Amino acid sequence: MNITSILFIFLILSIYYKIYYSDNNNLIKSYQKPFVFKNYNYEYYNIITRLFIIFNSSSHSISLLDKFKISSNDAFLDIGSGNGYNLLYVNKKYNFRNLYGVEINKNTYDAAKYNLNLINSNKIKNYNQDVTKFNIPKDVNYIYLFNPFAKEFYSKKIDKDELEKYKKLINKIKISYNKKPRQINIIFVNIKPDSDQEKKVYQLFCNNFNLYDEGSVNINLLLKTKYAIFNTPEYV
Repeated sequence: MNITSILFIFLILSIYYKIYYSDNNNLIKSYQKPFVFKNYNYEYYNIITRLFIIFNSSSHSISLLDKFKISSNDAFLDIGSGNGYNLLYVNKKYNFRNLYGVEINKNTYDAAKYNLNLINSNKIKNYNQDVTKFNIPKDVNYIYLFNPFAKEFYSKKIDKDELEKYKKLINKIKISYNKKPRQINIIFVNIKPDSDQEKKVYQLFCNNFNLYDEGSVNINLLLKTKYAIFNTPEYV
């Protein structure tokens, strides 16, 4: 590889990372707090995965909430809350009464704990727990997930264990709904990754909830991904 090729690759990666970290920097400026976002501190992603796949959301994808009229009576749940970026962004932009997050990875949860402690908000609650065992609060009527169970990005076939986790999650949503019937809006970003060519996850959600909207959303200037919004039957 000659020096020109090396410089070109370096330039592309520099642009990529500048775009990738722009959301984090904007959030730090808006709060004026020294948040620490460790976007790549996930034990099951290798260096190649970190460079070429989409594995966390952005302001563009979370802004799908703009499709709804959020009020102070609403509550939001972020499944796979990561380093707390989504919770902090939603807290800043929308008027939710309560915000909940669930993150299974302890290192990532600890990073979120540090960030959330900086703003000391009583309405944000984050849990270090497996969401398939998490009891969804009865006030939650917006659920956001960015393909939280995906780990195999090079396989063209969905992992059976991953599909089983989505079944358990759907059951948890239904249990919460049955305890308190209400319309629950489920915003699922990156619902059709390359690892699910048969779209089994998408079909699973379609079979259990109403499809409200679907399309593609920008993750940054270089990447797009598919999203779908589902909801439970509206309770009158």
